[in-house]
Amino acid sequence: MMRHPYRLIGVLILTLSTVLICWQGSAAAQSQFGVAAQSATYNSSSGEVKFTLVFNQSPDFSTTDAFGRQKNSFQYFVIGDATLPYPSNFDSIIRGEEIHSSGLIPIRNAVPPDDSDPASGGWGTIRGEVPYTLRGRVLMFSAPLGLISDHVDAGAVAYHLETYEFGVLTGSVDGSVRLHR
Repeated sequence: MMRHPYRLIGVLILTLSTVLICWQGSAAAQSQFGVAAQSATYNSSSGEVKFTLVFNQSPDFSTTDAFGRQKNSFQYFVIGDATLPYPSNFDSIIRGEEIHSSGLIPIRNAVPPDDSDPASGGWGTIRGEVPYTLRGRVLMFSAPLGLISDHVDAGAVAYHLETYEFGVLTGSVDGSVRLHR
């Protein structure tokens, strides 16, 4: 015989509420745009770096908010000379904000800012553009090594990759491209 049935009901409600809150928090975290896997590999015979991004969900590069920020985006910051101050430490910037229906993705200089191009996002001039493919969650593109970095004599080219949802940082990863010659 139970002496305090309401206490047991209260404990059950509290426990179920806690489980529900934890589950909702976990679902919200999983719904944030991010990278599930990524690689950048150098092909010495072609002289190109192949970038492969596998997102945790199919990206939406078309929808924008009231401030013009894309629903999903990413930025590669290709590190040239880590001893220089920000943003001079970057050789190039590759931005998901510039993926449009043209089928090309621009690769920009980091500095000086290109004030004549509103699409630059405060970064430098376009160094070049390369085709990309987007199939579901997988984005791929290749670029000549010299297009992404001015420091090709090193054994590797480092980069920092960030993902965003409506301009809010949702994740980051550091990597490097090993240069096998």
